[in-house]
Amino acid sequence: MRYSIRTFFLAVAILAVSFTVYSHTRAVNRFELQTADNLRDRFPGGVLMFEESDSWFPKQRVESICLGAKGLTDEDLRRICQLREIRALRIGRSDVTDEGLKSLENLHKLEVLSLTSAPISDAGVESLARLPQLRTLILQKTQITDASIPQLSKLVRLERLNVRKTMLSPDGLKQLQAALPACKIDSDQQR
Repeated sequence: MRYSIRTFFLAVAILAVSFTVYSHTRAVNRFELQTADNLRDRFPGGVLMFEESDSWFPKQRVESICLGAKGLTDEDLRRICQLREIRALRIGRSDVTDEGLKSLENLHKLEVLSLTSAPISDAGVESLARLPQLRTLILQKTQITDASIPQLSKLVRLERLNVRKTMLSPDGLKQLQAALPACKIDSDQQR
């Protein structure tokens, strides 16, 4: 009799834990989908890619966001960064500032980041240096200078860096290439 009561309580405990995990996953899923819907409404030309889960929990994760929209603000970026599973974020022609880039530090899985034509300076690059998984970084048409080289040099996993139409000098580019020998650096300068 004791054995069957123990078995019963164990089964109830397993079901309770499974239900709790399932409920949490569905809540996260609802949050992500609601955030994605808000982004679609605000920026109708944007593209959001979802990663389907292969587990038995019904969920989708926002994996990639591409928004080329003037008017994307620091507050919008903070909302986007609540979607912690993002692996690729492309925001071009935005109004995101150096201050807004601080919210990217929560995206530990981010591998691709494009900030083309954003008002980003050397101060914002400090936040980017805290993205350990970053493999591709596009800073084309930003206001970065040679002062950002020490921070960019910390991104040792970078495979591709685009710094076209920035204020990096030829000497700065050589210094950056020496610090990141495995990285292909696209620039306006001839090396």
